[in-house]
Amino acid sequence: MKTYVRYLTICFFTLSSAFCGAESRKVVQNFHDMFYGNPQTLRVSDSNRIGETDFVTYTCSGGADFYADSNSGNKLAIFLNAYGEKVETTQIENLDSLRIYYAPTSKIEMTISISRDGSAWTEVPAKQVLAGITSVKMPRAGDYYVRIARKSEHIYIKEIEYICIDLSGCPNCFLYKP
Repeated sequence: MKTYVRYLTICFFTLSSAFCGAESRKVVQNFHDMFYGNPQTLRVSDSNRIGETDFVTYTCSGGADFYADSNSGNKLAIFLNAYGEKVETTQIENLDSLRIYYAPTSKIEMTISISRDGSAWTEVPAKQVLAGITSVKMPRAGDYYVRIARKSEHIYIKEIEYICIDLSGCPNCFLYKP
């Protein structure tokens, strides 16, 4: 009887994990579409330096701001014009990776850094996937602030796509965060 109960217990735990699991969730932040959409899901304030969405808040500094001109295809974007200008996000839960869509589409050097507390920053490697698209994979999924800084030419960040781990389909799962 003990063997039968152990067998049933092992089967139960094995099969229960097959029906639930962590999935990835994509959150797309297209600044132009969000600002001019109906309903408007991007609110810009403080002389175009703060962009607030339901998902994250962007804070531009060093002269960066939300701006549109012919170089961005007359689309609202985060404009980093001078060396050292940057934009930082509030903390993003369970962030696994992100993609940055920008103009001009030539190879642009930017620095992407992450922080767990908003004060100690670590640069993460970025890879240009295609012209105008840069991809960043986090060292491990976790709660991060993100900072994007201009390293070379001016840049218009038109869209950021965040991939987050979604644990809602797995109520007994947890994300290990050392």
